[in-house]
Amino acid sequence: MKRFLLDTFLKEQEIPDSADASAKKIYLLDTGEFAKSAEGVPHKKKVLQDMNVVRYCKAELYGSCILGIIDVPFFRADPCASPQKTLTKNLHFGFFMEQDTLYFIGESEKILPVFHRMKENRFSPSLSLPGFFCILFNTLFENDAAYLQNLEERLSELEDSHGRRTARLSQTGLSLPQESHAFGRLL
Repeated sequence: MKRFLLDTFLKEQEIPDSADASAKKIYLLDTGEFAKSAEGVPHKKKVLQDMNVVRYCKAELYGSCILGIIDVPFFRADPCASPQKTLTKNLHFGFFMEQDTLYFIGESEKILPVFHRMKENRFSPSLSLPGFFCILFNTLFENDAAYLQNLEERLSELEDSHGRRTARLSQTGLSLPQESHAFGRLL
């Protein structure tokens, strides 16, 4: 389990501690740790149940708390010099947020590097946990637009080359097998 305090900076803090009761606390834990250590957390059973069955994004509001599941493609930086990203698999975690506490439950080893990068940022002292949650998502997806644009350009090139090849074959009186015409439907 990792714990961070949010003030003007995101600070990692050892557990147990003597943190101010009004401090904004963020926990990163796996499902087993959450099940054992989140005593008195309302709807804990619902979060744990959803972690096992839900494979999409969802959020639910229950009175003074919000809980949900995030399941998104997870990219790792390519070790080569190019700025490409490589899809490894999905990032799957649950979250539970109250007034001054935010839990991230699940694959903490994947999200921890994002938290370490965010420790370098300076935040407004009035930043709320929902605001931090939005900043976290922005950090997770900050380079995805460029990646998707690059992917779109590569797909366009592939479609163009397929179209040119089909046109050349039809000029010679030959045609591609029927299943290769389904190529466009697969994209």
